Order: sequence, then structure tokens, then C-alpha cells
Amino acid sequence: MIYSTATVPVNPEGKAKLTLDQVWAGLELKTRDAHEFLPAGLCTRCDVTEESPTHFVHDATIGGKDLREIIVLEPRRKVTLFRVTGPREGAIINEIVKDDTGALHLRFYCYLGPRDAVPNGTEEQAEQALFDSEQGNKAALPSTLERTRVLVADGRHPPARTKVQGRRVAIDLYIGCEKRFRESQTNAHGAAGDEDYLPHMIASNPCTSNK
Repeated sequence: MIYSTATVPVNPEGKAKLTLDQVWAGLELKTRDAHEFLPAGLCTRCDVTEESPTHFVHDATIGGKDLREIIVLEPRRKVTLFRVTGPREGAIINEIVKDDTGALHLRFYCYLGPRDAVPNGTEEQAEQALFDSEQGNKAALPSTLERTRVLVADGRHPPARTKVQGRRVAIDLYIGCEKRFRESQTNAHGAAGDEDYLPHMIASNPCTSNK
């Protein structure tokens, strides 16, 4: 499995200052329309296909690969993307945090696995190295903030339109899915183990399976 994390300051010296609301609106926009934040031509489709008071779903084509993600928004704090289909499976989190001085930081962390890859094999090791490289998460976070600055400067930055109800919903949604998955796996195969559990759960459980 791939675990990776990176954190960058939102307002480094010499950059136009972004407020918490502006950063949040940028993160939400990125989940709804990735075209605005990725290099030209990389994302050819990003459509919100389902929406409810607790979460929404987008279907996207990025780098020629189709994927589906369930997104839960904790307003002005955290975006969690549960990868349902695509070359990788798992969870991706973008979180706005404050340090002891009150300064804003943007943090990324994920727990992912290449679908159907050999555990700790060459493919997985290569992906881990990419995620941890300067071209991985450390580059993606500043680019997200820079794109947000451009949108703000151009007057095209929309207000956040979050309707999702926050952290309790995120926890309930995920734990509910986990419980149903564990029950189905226990009934079919005995007690479910923890190894490779998260990607298998997201790929197989009745809450996230692609119907």
C-alpha cells in the first residue's frame, strides 16, 4: 500500500494572501471541475453525476484513465475523496490546518494501492517513490494554491457552495459502509483481516461499488 503526506504553507512570503474561505472554495471547485486545476489536456472530463445532502460523486477522465470518486466535504476544513474505480483504489484527503501562530497550511495525505498490483511489488514501489518525490504531492499542493490565486485575481473565484453536513456525516458514511462490508465478508469468508483492507472495501462494498 502507498501512504504519502505533504504539507505546505498557504501564504508563503511574497505570495498574494489567501483567506480560509478562498482556499476552501478552491478545494471544493477542484473536486467539481478538475479542469481548472490540472495541466491543459490532462483532464478531459470531470462531471458531478450524483449529489446528496451527505456527499457527491464525480466521474472523471484524467491522463486517459476513467475514475469515479465519492467526495465528502467538511466545510472550511477537509475534503475526502474515496476512489471507487480507476487505476488506484483508496482514500485521498486534503485538509486546511492552522499552526500554533494561526497561519494556514494545506495538508495532503492518502492511503492508496494500484489496483490488482502485487503487494510491495515493483509497480507499488514506483508509485510510492513518485508520490514522495518533489514532482508528487509537494508539487500538487502549491499548484492548487497558485491556481486559486489566479482565479481570485481574475475575479472568477466562486463562493463555496457546500451543502454537505460536515465531519459527523463523513464519519457516519464511511463507518456505515465499513460495517456493511465487514458483515458481508464475515458471512462469506469468516473474519475479515486488515491487510489490504481499505482498497478492497472501497472496491467491493455495497456503498461504493459501481452499479
